[in-house]
Amino acid sequence: MLEERVYTQEELSEILGTIEVKNIKAKLKRYNVDFTATKVEESYVFDIHRINDKFKVFCILELKFPAQTNFSKLKYFVYYFFNDNDFNLLSHKLMMKKLKEVFGEAPSRETIDKWVKKLRGQNLFIEDICEYRYFSVDKESYKEISHEEYKKAWNVYWKYVNLHFDDEDYNHYEAIIKMYSVIGGKAVKRPLININGFYNDKIKKLTEYALESIEQEINSD
Repeated sequence: MLEERVYTQEELSEILGTIEVKNIKAKLKRYNVDFTATKVEESYVFDIHRINDKFKVFCILELKFPAQTNFSKLKYFVYYFFNDNDFNLLSHKLMMKKLKEVFGEAPSRETIDKWVKKLRGQNLFIEDICEYRYFSVDKESYKEISHEEYKKAWNVYWKYVNLHFDDEDYNHYEAIIKMYSVIGGKAVKRPLININGFYNDKIKKLTEYALESIEQEINSD
């Protein structure tokens, strides 16, 4: 991770993935990093004075998020995902709705899907396929239900399907309506999200930087 200290050109080349001095300078400027570069013999020394958006830099360098990512929205998503055990169980559509309700805007469902895949690809969390929580979902609302309610809803669904599947006018949605009559929505299950303890330090820094960036944004309004 880039830190506020003095680096040799070779050190920064390895961190930023580029060799040329002009490219190193360009990346630091794009990342909103305050620095000075001093030529020493045939190389340069870079003094990193201030990393103005540690969250953005961390996501790019440590988690390999594209530099074009909307980090203003990502920081809220990341903070909720790792600090709210109800949020990280939601469908991506409901995650989008939750963020929009709280902050007035939200990334698209497709963007959230990409972000979840990115975090999973970095092994920051694991879905526990042996333990679930159960929900009744109706359009854009949801409520938690018991395992027994979940099973009862699906029993009603399959009972209707088995009785009417061969009917000429059979309609799949009629079985869903039967399920709705039991729990008020569609029965879904979501695996528990287990944070990968091996990456606790990385996750801690990620969420700390996200909170820091959120607080800076709030205080600047």
